[in-house]
Amino acid sequence: MKLFHYTIGIKVESILESGVIRTSPVKPPYPEKPISWLSSNATYENSALKLGMLGGESMIMTLEQMEQQGQGIYRFVFDTENLDVEVMPWSLLRPRCKAKPKIIKRLLDRANIAKSSPAEWYGTLDQDLPIATATLEVGVMGNDGKLVWMEVCKPTVDTSKVLQVTVDEAKALGLGVECTDETWKAMHGGAQ
Repeated sequence: MKLFHYTIGIKVESILESGVIRTSPVKPPYPEKPISWLSSNATYENSALKLGMLGGESMIMTLEQMEQQGQGIYRFVFDTENLDVEVMPWSLLRPRCKAKPKIIKRLLDRANIAKSSPAEWYGTLDQDLPIATATLEVGVMGNDGKLVWMEVCKPTVDTSKVLQVTVDEAKALGLGVECTDETWKAMHGGAQ
């Protein structure tokens, strides 16, 4: 089964750097357990839309606004057969996360407002989700207003949490990459 973690460009670098999708909330009140969120929605998980301010009012941003203000829209694509962690549907996460009823109500109210379906929610419980087997994709708004997903790179993460990407892939992610004269010479046998 394919599952997706939707995010924005300004958060991609920290995810790639850490090698994991972190659980949320970071430090929930006892006995609540945090969740690393995924979705089975292959188009976009509307509950991942961020809140923004417009004219002094808080509102859920559109995909276009998130693309502009968040430095792009991205998603990590996971195949559950390649995961070494247990991923559960919302129907199991809900009782096991032990969140207070008001927290659950807030999540479900937000889902309703965003026109999101909790039946599409999945996640890990109390465990970060490694991205080593994930593929990173960028969402591009087509001329028809539809979101099209294109693969950026397949992150390679080893146990030391070192990410390996080409310079072009890093630049496509918007990461600042510089090549010194010494690095260039070493890579190209002294040629400039």
